[in-house]
Amino acid sequence: MPVCAIVRLTLRLTALYSLHGFSKYGKYLKDNHDSRSLPLHDGVGGMTSKSSTEMYGNLIDSISQVYDEVINGGGTTTNPIFHNPLSVVDGPCYAFVIHGKGSAVLDFGETFAADESTTSSNIIIEDNKIENFKCWTKEIPAAVIDGKVQNDARGAIFQLFDTFSGIGIAMDMTTRKYVSNPVADMQLFVAQEIQAGTLSNDSVLNTGVNSISSQILEWARDGTELNPEYRCSGDSMHHVGKGVVVIRVEDTMNFFLRNNVSCSFLLRSHHLRLALAHSCCIPSRPLLKSRT
Repeated sequence: MPVCAIVRLTLRLTALYSLHGFSKYGKYLKDNHDSRSLPLHDGVGGMTSKSSTEMYGNLIDSISQVYDEVINGGGTTTNPIFHNPLSVVDGPCYAFVIHGKGSAVLDFGETFAADESTTSSNIIIEDNKIENFKCWTKEIPAAVIDGKVQNDARGAIFQLFDTFSGIGIAMDMTTRKYVSNPVADMQLFVAQEIQAGTLSNDSVLNTGVNSISSQILEWARDGTELNPEYRCSGDSMHHVGKGVVVIRVEDTMNFFLRNNVSCSFLLRSHHLRLALAHSCCIPSRPLLKSRT
């Protein structure tokens, strides 16, 4: 039996941290449209506004703070929107995944690929010992306005609250009003500038997938309540949630599983419990059990 490395991944950041790539939109607006600003409710009945320079600076400062804490500190962060103390992930957990051509972010396939040139073939998974496989997953409820999931120009969900902790991210869970944070502010600002025509779709700043609506911008500006429906069963990019899967083989011809040993499993998903805890949540598909 070959010797296999045992890898333990301790993820102490939420997937929101991956939105640091979104900063290029903020930099463009700061460098080219510094006079533009985002009007926001100040939380006490008045109005305030944040400039493109201020919002870009806030985003970069928060990213830098987290990086310094994780790399030079104890591997975690005190920043509340990026803090992930229990190492809960929002995507699927696999030991092995074999897939055909293209990404594996959609649901489990129910039929074999019609075009065999897109499939994988002659795959052998043999003599592996899979042990101590532990994973806790969660979903990211996506707010739905006028039938559309609210995501930014990079496809990331405009996150209102954390399902695992129940704590608001961009929304006060009591008043249902907007709560400012560097990521949400930038998502809103970019959406506003797309609607204003300041940002247009090109090969560098892709804006075509943005769906953050005027209603969301008005909510953040006016200090009103927001009570949207949610679409569940997705991760932070609204890829289909698949929970915990030990071995996934899909769109593959001539595959063999031989002499693989599995033991000491803890397959746990908060996916179903959290979906049911939020009665306003509308599943985008039937909730799936973990598959092995």
